[in-house]
Amino acid sequence: MRKIAVFRNAAGLCPFFEADRWEVHERKEAVWTLNREAHFARIDPGKIGQVRGRIEEILMLVIDCKVLAGGELGGVAYAMADRSGFQIFEIREVTPAILEEIWQEIINVDEENRDRALRATPKAPTETAIAGVYYLDLTTLQTEFPEVSSKKALMDFLGGTPFVELQVECRHTPPWLLRDPRFEVAEIKGDGGLTVVIRPKVCDQ
Repeated sequence: MRKIAVFRNAAGLCPFFEADRWEVHERKEAVWTLNREAHFARIDPGKIGQVRGRIEEILMLVIDCKVLAGGELGGVAYAMADRSGFQIFEIREVTPAILEEIWQEIINVDEENRDRALRATPKAPTETAIAGVYYLDLTTLQTEFPEVSSKKALMDFLGGTPFVELQVECRHTPPWLLRDPRFEVAEIKGDGGLTVVIRPKVCDQ
């Protein structure tokens, strides 16, 4: 979502408990513009029994943003915003340059997290405790990385790795695999999904 919600009051940026409005800024074609304002009654931090409920109401006004910026935001307000999935930034002024800096930082973090996940996720079959038996959770791999096709995940392995059996967790059996004359393919259906078992065909002597 290309939006950043800034909490403030009539005087400008302020701590969260002094704020009485959101300014929602949206990025369109690399230009930041004011999308809308949402006003709310200032929270009285002394009314402990009401604070959490009021914070939740105020966060719901910008639930489509997921990025918050403004003055000081700490304690229970920070914890609730963080738990709700917001990314939080403390800023001293609101300018297109600062909003763009926040946005680029988010992109960089997302790319780093994706690269880390990519490195940690098996992208090819791995050998199990049984020699010659390999396994790949293709369903999880494609959920995290939709661009990885079954061919991309399996072809190199099938063409270059000697194996006795390959077990693949997947949503359905890849049609190209059924047409490959080198292998026997069996399906095992269970409550958790489908396991495709692939074995090299034994050549007749």
